[in-house]
Amino acid sequence: SGKQGTRALSVAKTPISKCTTINASGSYQVINPISGDNCLTVTGGSLSVSCAAGATIGNVATNVSQPAVNISNNANVTLTGCTIQVTGTSQSFIKSPVTAINSTVTLTGDTIVGGETYLENSVTTISGGTYETLQINGGTATFDNNPSFTATPNRGYVTHVVWVNNGGVLFA
Repeated sequence: SGKQGTRALSVAKTPISKCTTINASGSYQVINPISGDNCLTVTGGSLSVSCAAGATIGNVATNVSQPAVNISNNANVTLTGCTIQVTGTSQSFIKSPVTAINSTVTLTGDTIVGGETYLENSVTTISGGTYETLQINGGTATFDNNPSFTATPNRGYVTHVVWVNNGGVLFA
């Protein structure tokens, strides 16, 4: 008598069903397709975001002006299993599906299409997944679990697959 059973604790995920701004730590799940300028904006906190089956984060307007996911202000964000996309092109610049500035970002098994993942002064781990192009402007990116890069010719202004400017790339 007196034996205690062991239970697995699960963290409840806060559902995301429309474009939103998050600045609170926690666990979140995108539960359906969402789309818009700065559709998922993270302005602080330590959080994880996953996507349910069929859920996407996008900016699919004809004239895209902002990224689909915008991370800043020393946020610590893990994105897992999400499809993040932008459509619409410009002759001078590919819009970023994901932008991270002054933050820590872990991309795990994501599919990012329609432009350049832009990382500025951020510490980033990219584990698996598929990406079009990547720009590292300061900070570092660690590639783990063989992520693939598939730049699309003639989409806006593609001059690189991975571009490092005053930063570093590590292969784990």
